[in-house]
Amino acid sequence: MAKPPKKVTSDYVAIMEMIGRIREANTGKSSYNEPIPISDTCYNHLFADICESRDKMFYYLRILAESHYIFSIHLIEEDAAHDLEGVYGYVIAEAAIVDSLKESSIRGLEAAYEQQFYKRDSYEKIIRELLPQARIYNNTPIGRSLNMAVMLQQYSNVLRVDFEEYTDSWKKDKLRELMPSESILDAESGDPGSGDYTDEDEFASSNGKSSPAADPMEAESLAAEGDATSRSRAVDSVELNQIQEMDRRGQWGKAVNKYGVQFLIRIHLRKYEFDKLRSLIRKGNIAHEDDLRFVRDSIRKMEERYHLDPELNRHTKAMAELKRTTQMRINAIFQIKKKLSQ
Repeated sequence: MAKPPKKVTSDYVAIMEMIGRIREANTGKSSYNEPIPISDTCYNHLFADICESRDKMFYYLRILAESHYIFSIHLIEEDAAHDLEGVYGYVIAEAAIVDSLKESSIRGLEAAYEQQFYKRDSYEKIIRELLPQARIYNNTPIGRSLNMAVMLQQYSNVLRVDFEEYTDSWKKDKLRELMPSESILDAESGDPGSGDYTDEDEFASSNGKSSPAADPMEAESLAAEGDATSRSRAVDSVELNQIQEMDRRGQWGKAVNKYGVQFLIRIHLRKYEFDKLRSLIRKGNIAHEDDLRFVRDSIRKMEERYHLDPELNRHTKAMAELKRTTQMRINAIFQIKKKLSQ
C-alpha cells in the first residue's frame, strides 16, 4: 500500500519522491509486490499520496521519461476492439538497475515459455521465435514477459550507446528545461538551479537602454521605440508559440502524455518509420524545437552507421526527406527567434 500521506510542496518535490519509490521497487526494497511498478496498479499502491490524480501521475512520469530519469516499458498493447488499455512499467534509467531487471526478465521469459509450450529454450531463440508474432500474445503472461525482456535489453543498449544523455548533469539540465517555473536545487551545492533563469533576464541585465535616460526628450523617444519594439516582440512571441504548438489530438496525444515525444520518436526510428515521422512533423504532432533537433540529430547519427545496419540503405531517400523537412521547421523557428532578439 501507499506510504502515509506526506506534504508535497511542489511538482519537483513530488517527482523526486516518485524517483525514490520507483528505485525502491526496482531494487526490492519496497512493499510493492512487483519489481517494476505497473501503470494500472502503481497509482493506488505507490503514488496516491503524492499525486492528486492518475492524470497527474502520468504527467510526472512523462517528465521523468523525457528527462531520462526513468524508462517506460510497454507491456500490453492497447486494443480498442476489446476495450483493453495499454499497460506500462517503469524502471530507473541506470545501468545497474536495468541490467539486474534484465537478467530477472530473461529468467521470467524462459519460465513462461516452458510453462506454455512444455519445452525449454534459450531466451535468444525464444525472442526470435515469438517476436514476429508479438501481437498474438498480447495481454498474456508470455507476451508480457516477452515485451519486458526485449525492452530491457534495448534500454540496456541505449544506456551504453547514448550514455551522455543519462548522466546526472544531463538529467538535471533537461528537468530544468521541462520545469522552468520550479526552483530546482542542485543536490551538491544547495544553490538554486537554472530553473528560475530566463533569456529575458539576461537581455534586461545586458541591455544599456534599461537604465533611465538623462535627457527627458531622449527618454520619451526611447520609450516610444520601446513600445513599438515590445509590440513587435509580442507578435513574434505569439508566432513562435504557434509554430511550436504541438497537436495533441487523438491517440498521438495520449501516447505523448504517457511516454513523451522523444521516446516515441526513438520507437519510430527503430522501426525505420521515417515517412511516418515526416508526416507527424508536417501535421504539427512534432513541433517543438528540441524535438525537431532530436529527430535531425538522430538521422545524422544513423547516416554514420550505414555500414553497421545494412537495412538503412533501403531508406536513404526517406531519411533525406525527413531530415530536409525537419531542418525547414527548425529554420522557421530560428528566423522568428532572430526577429525576437533584434
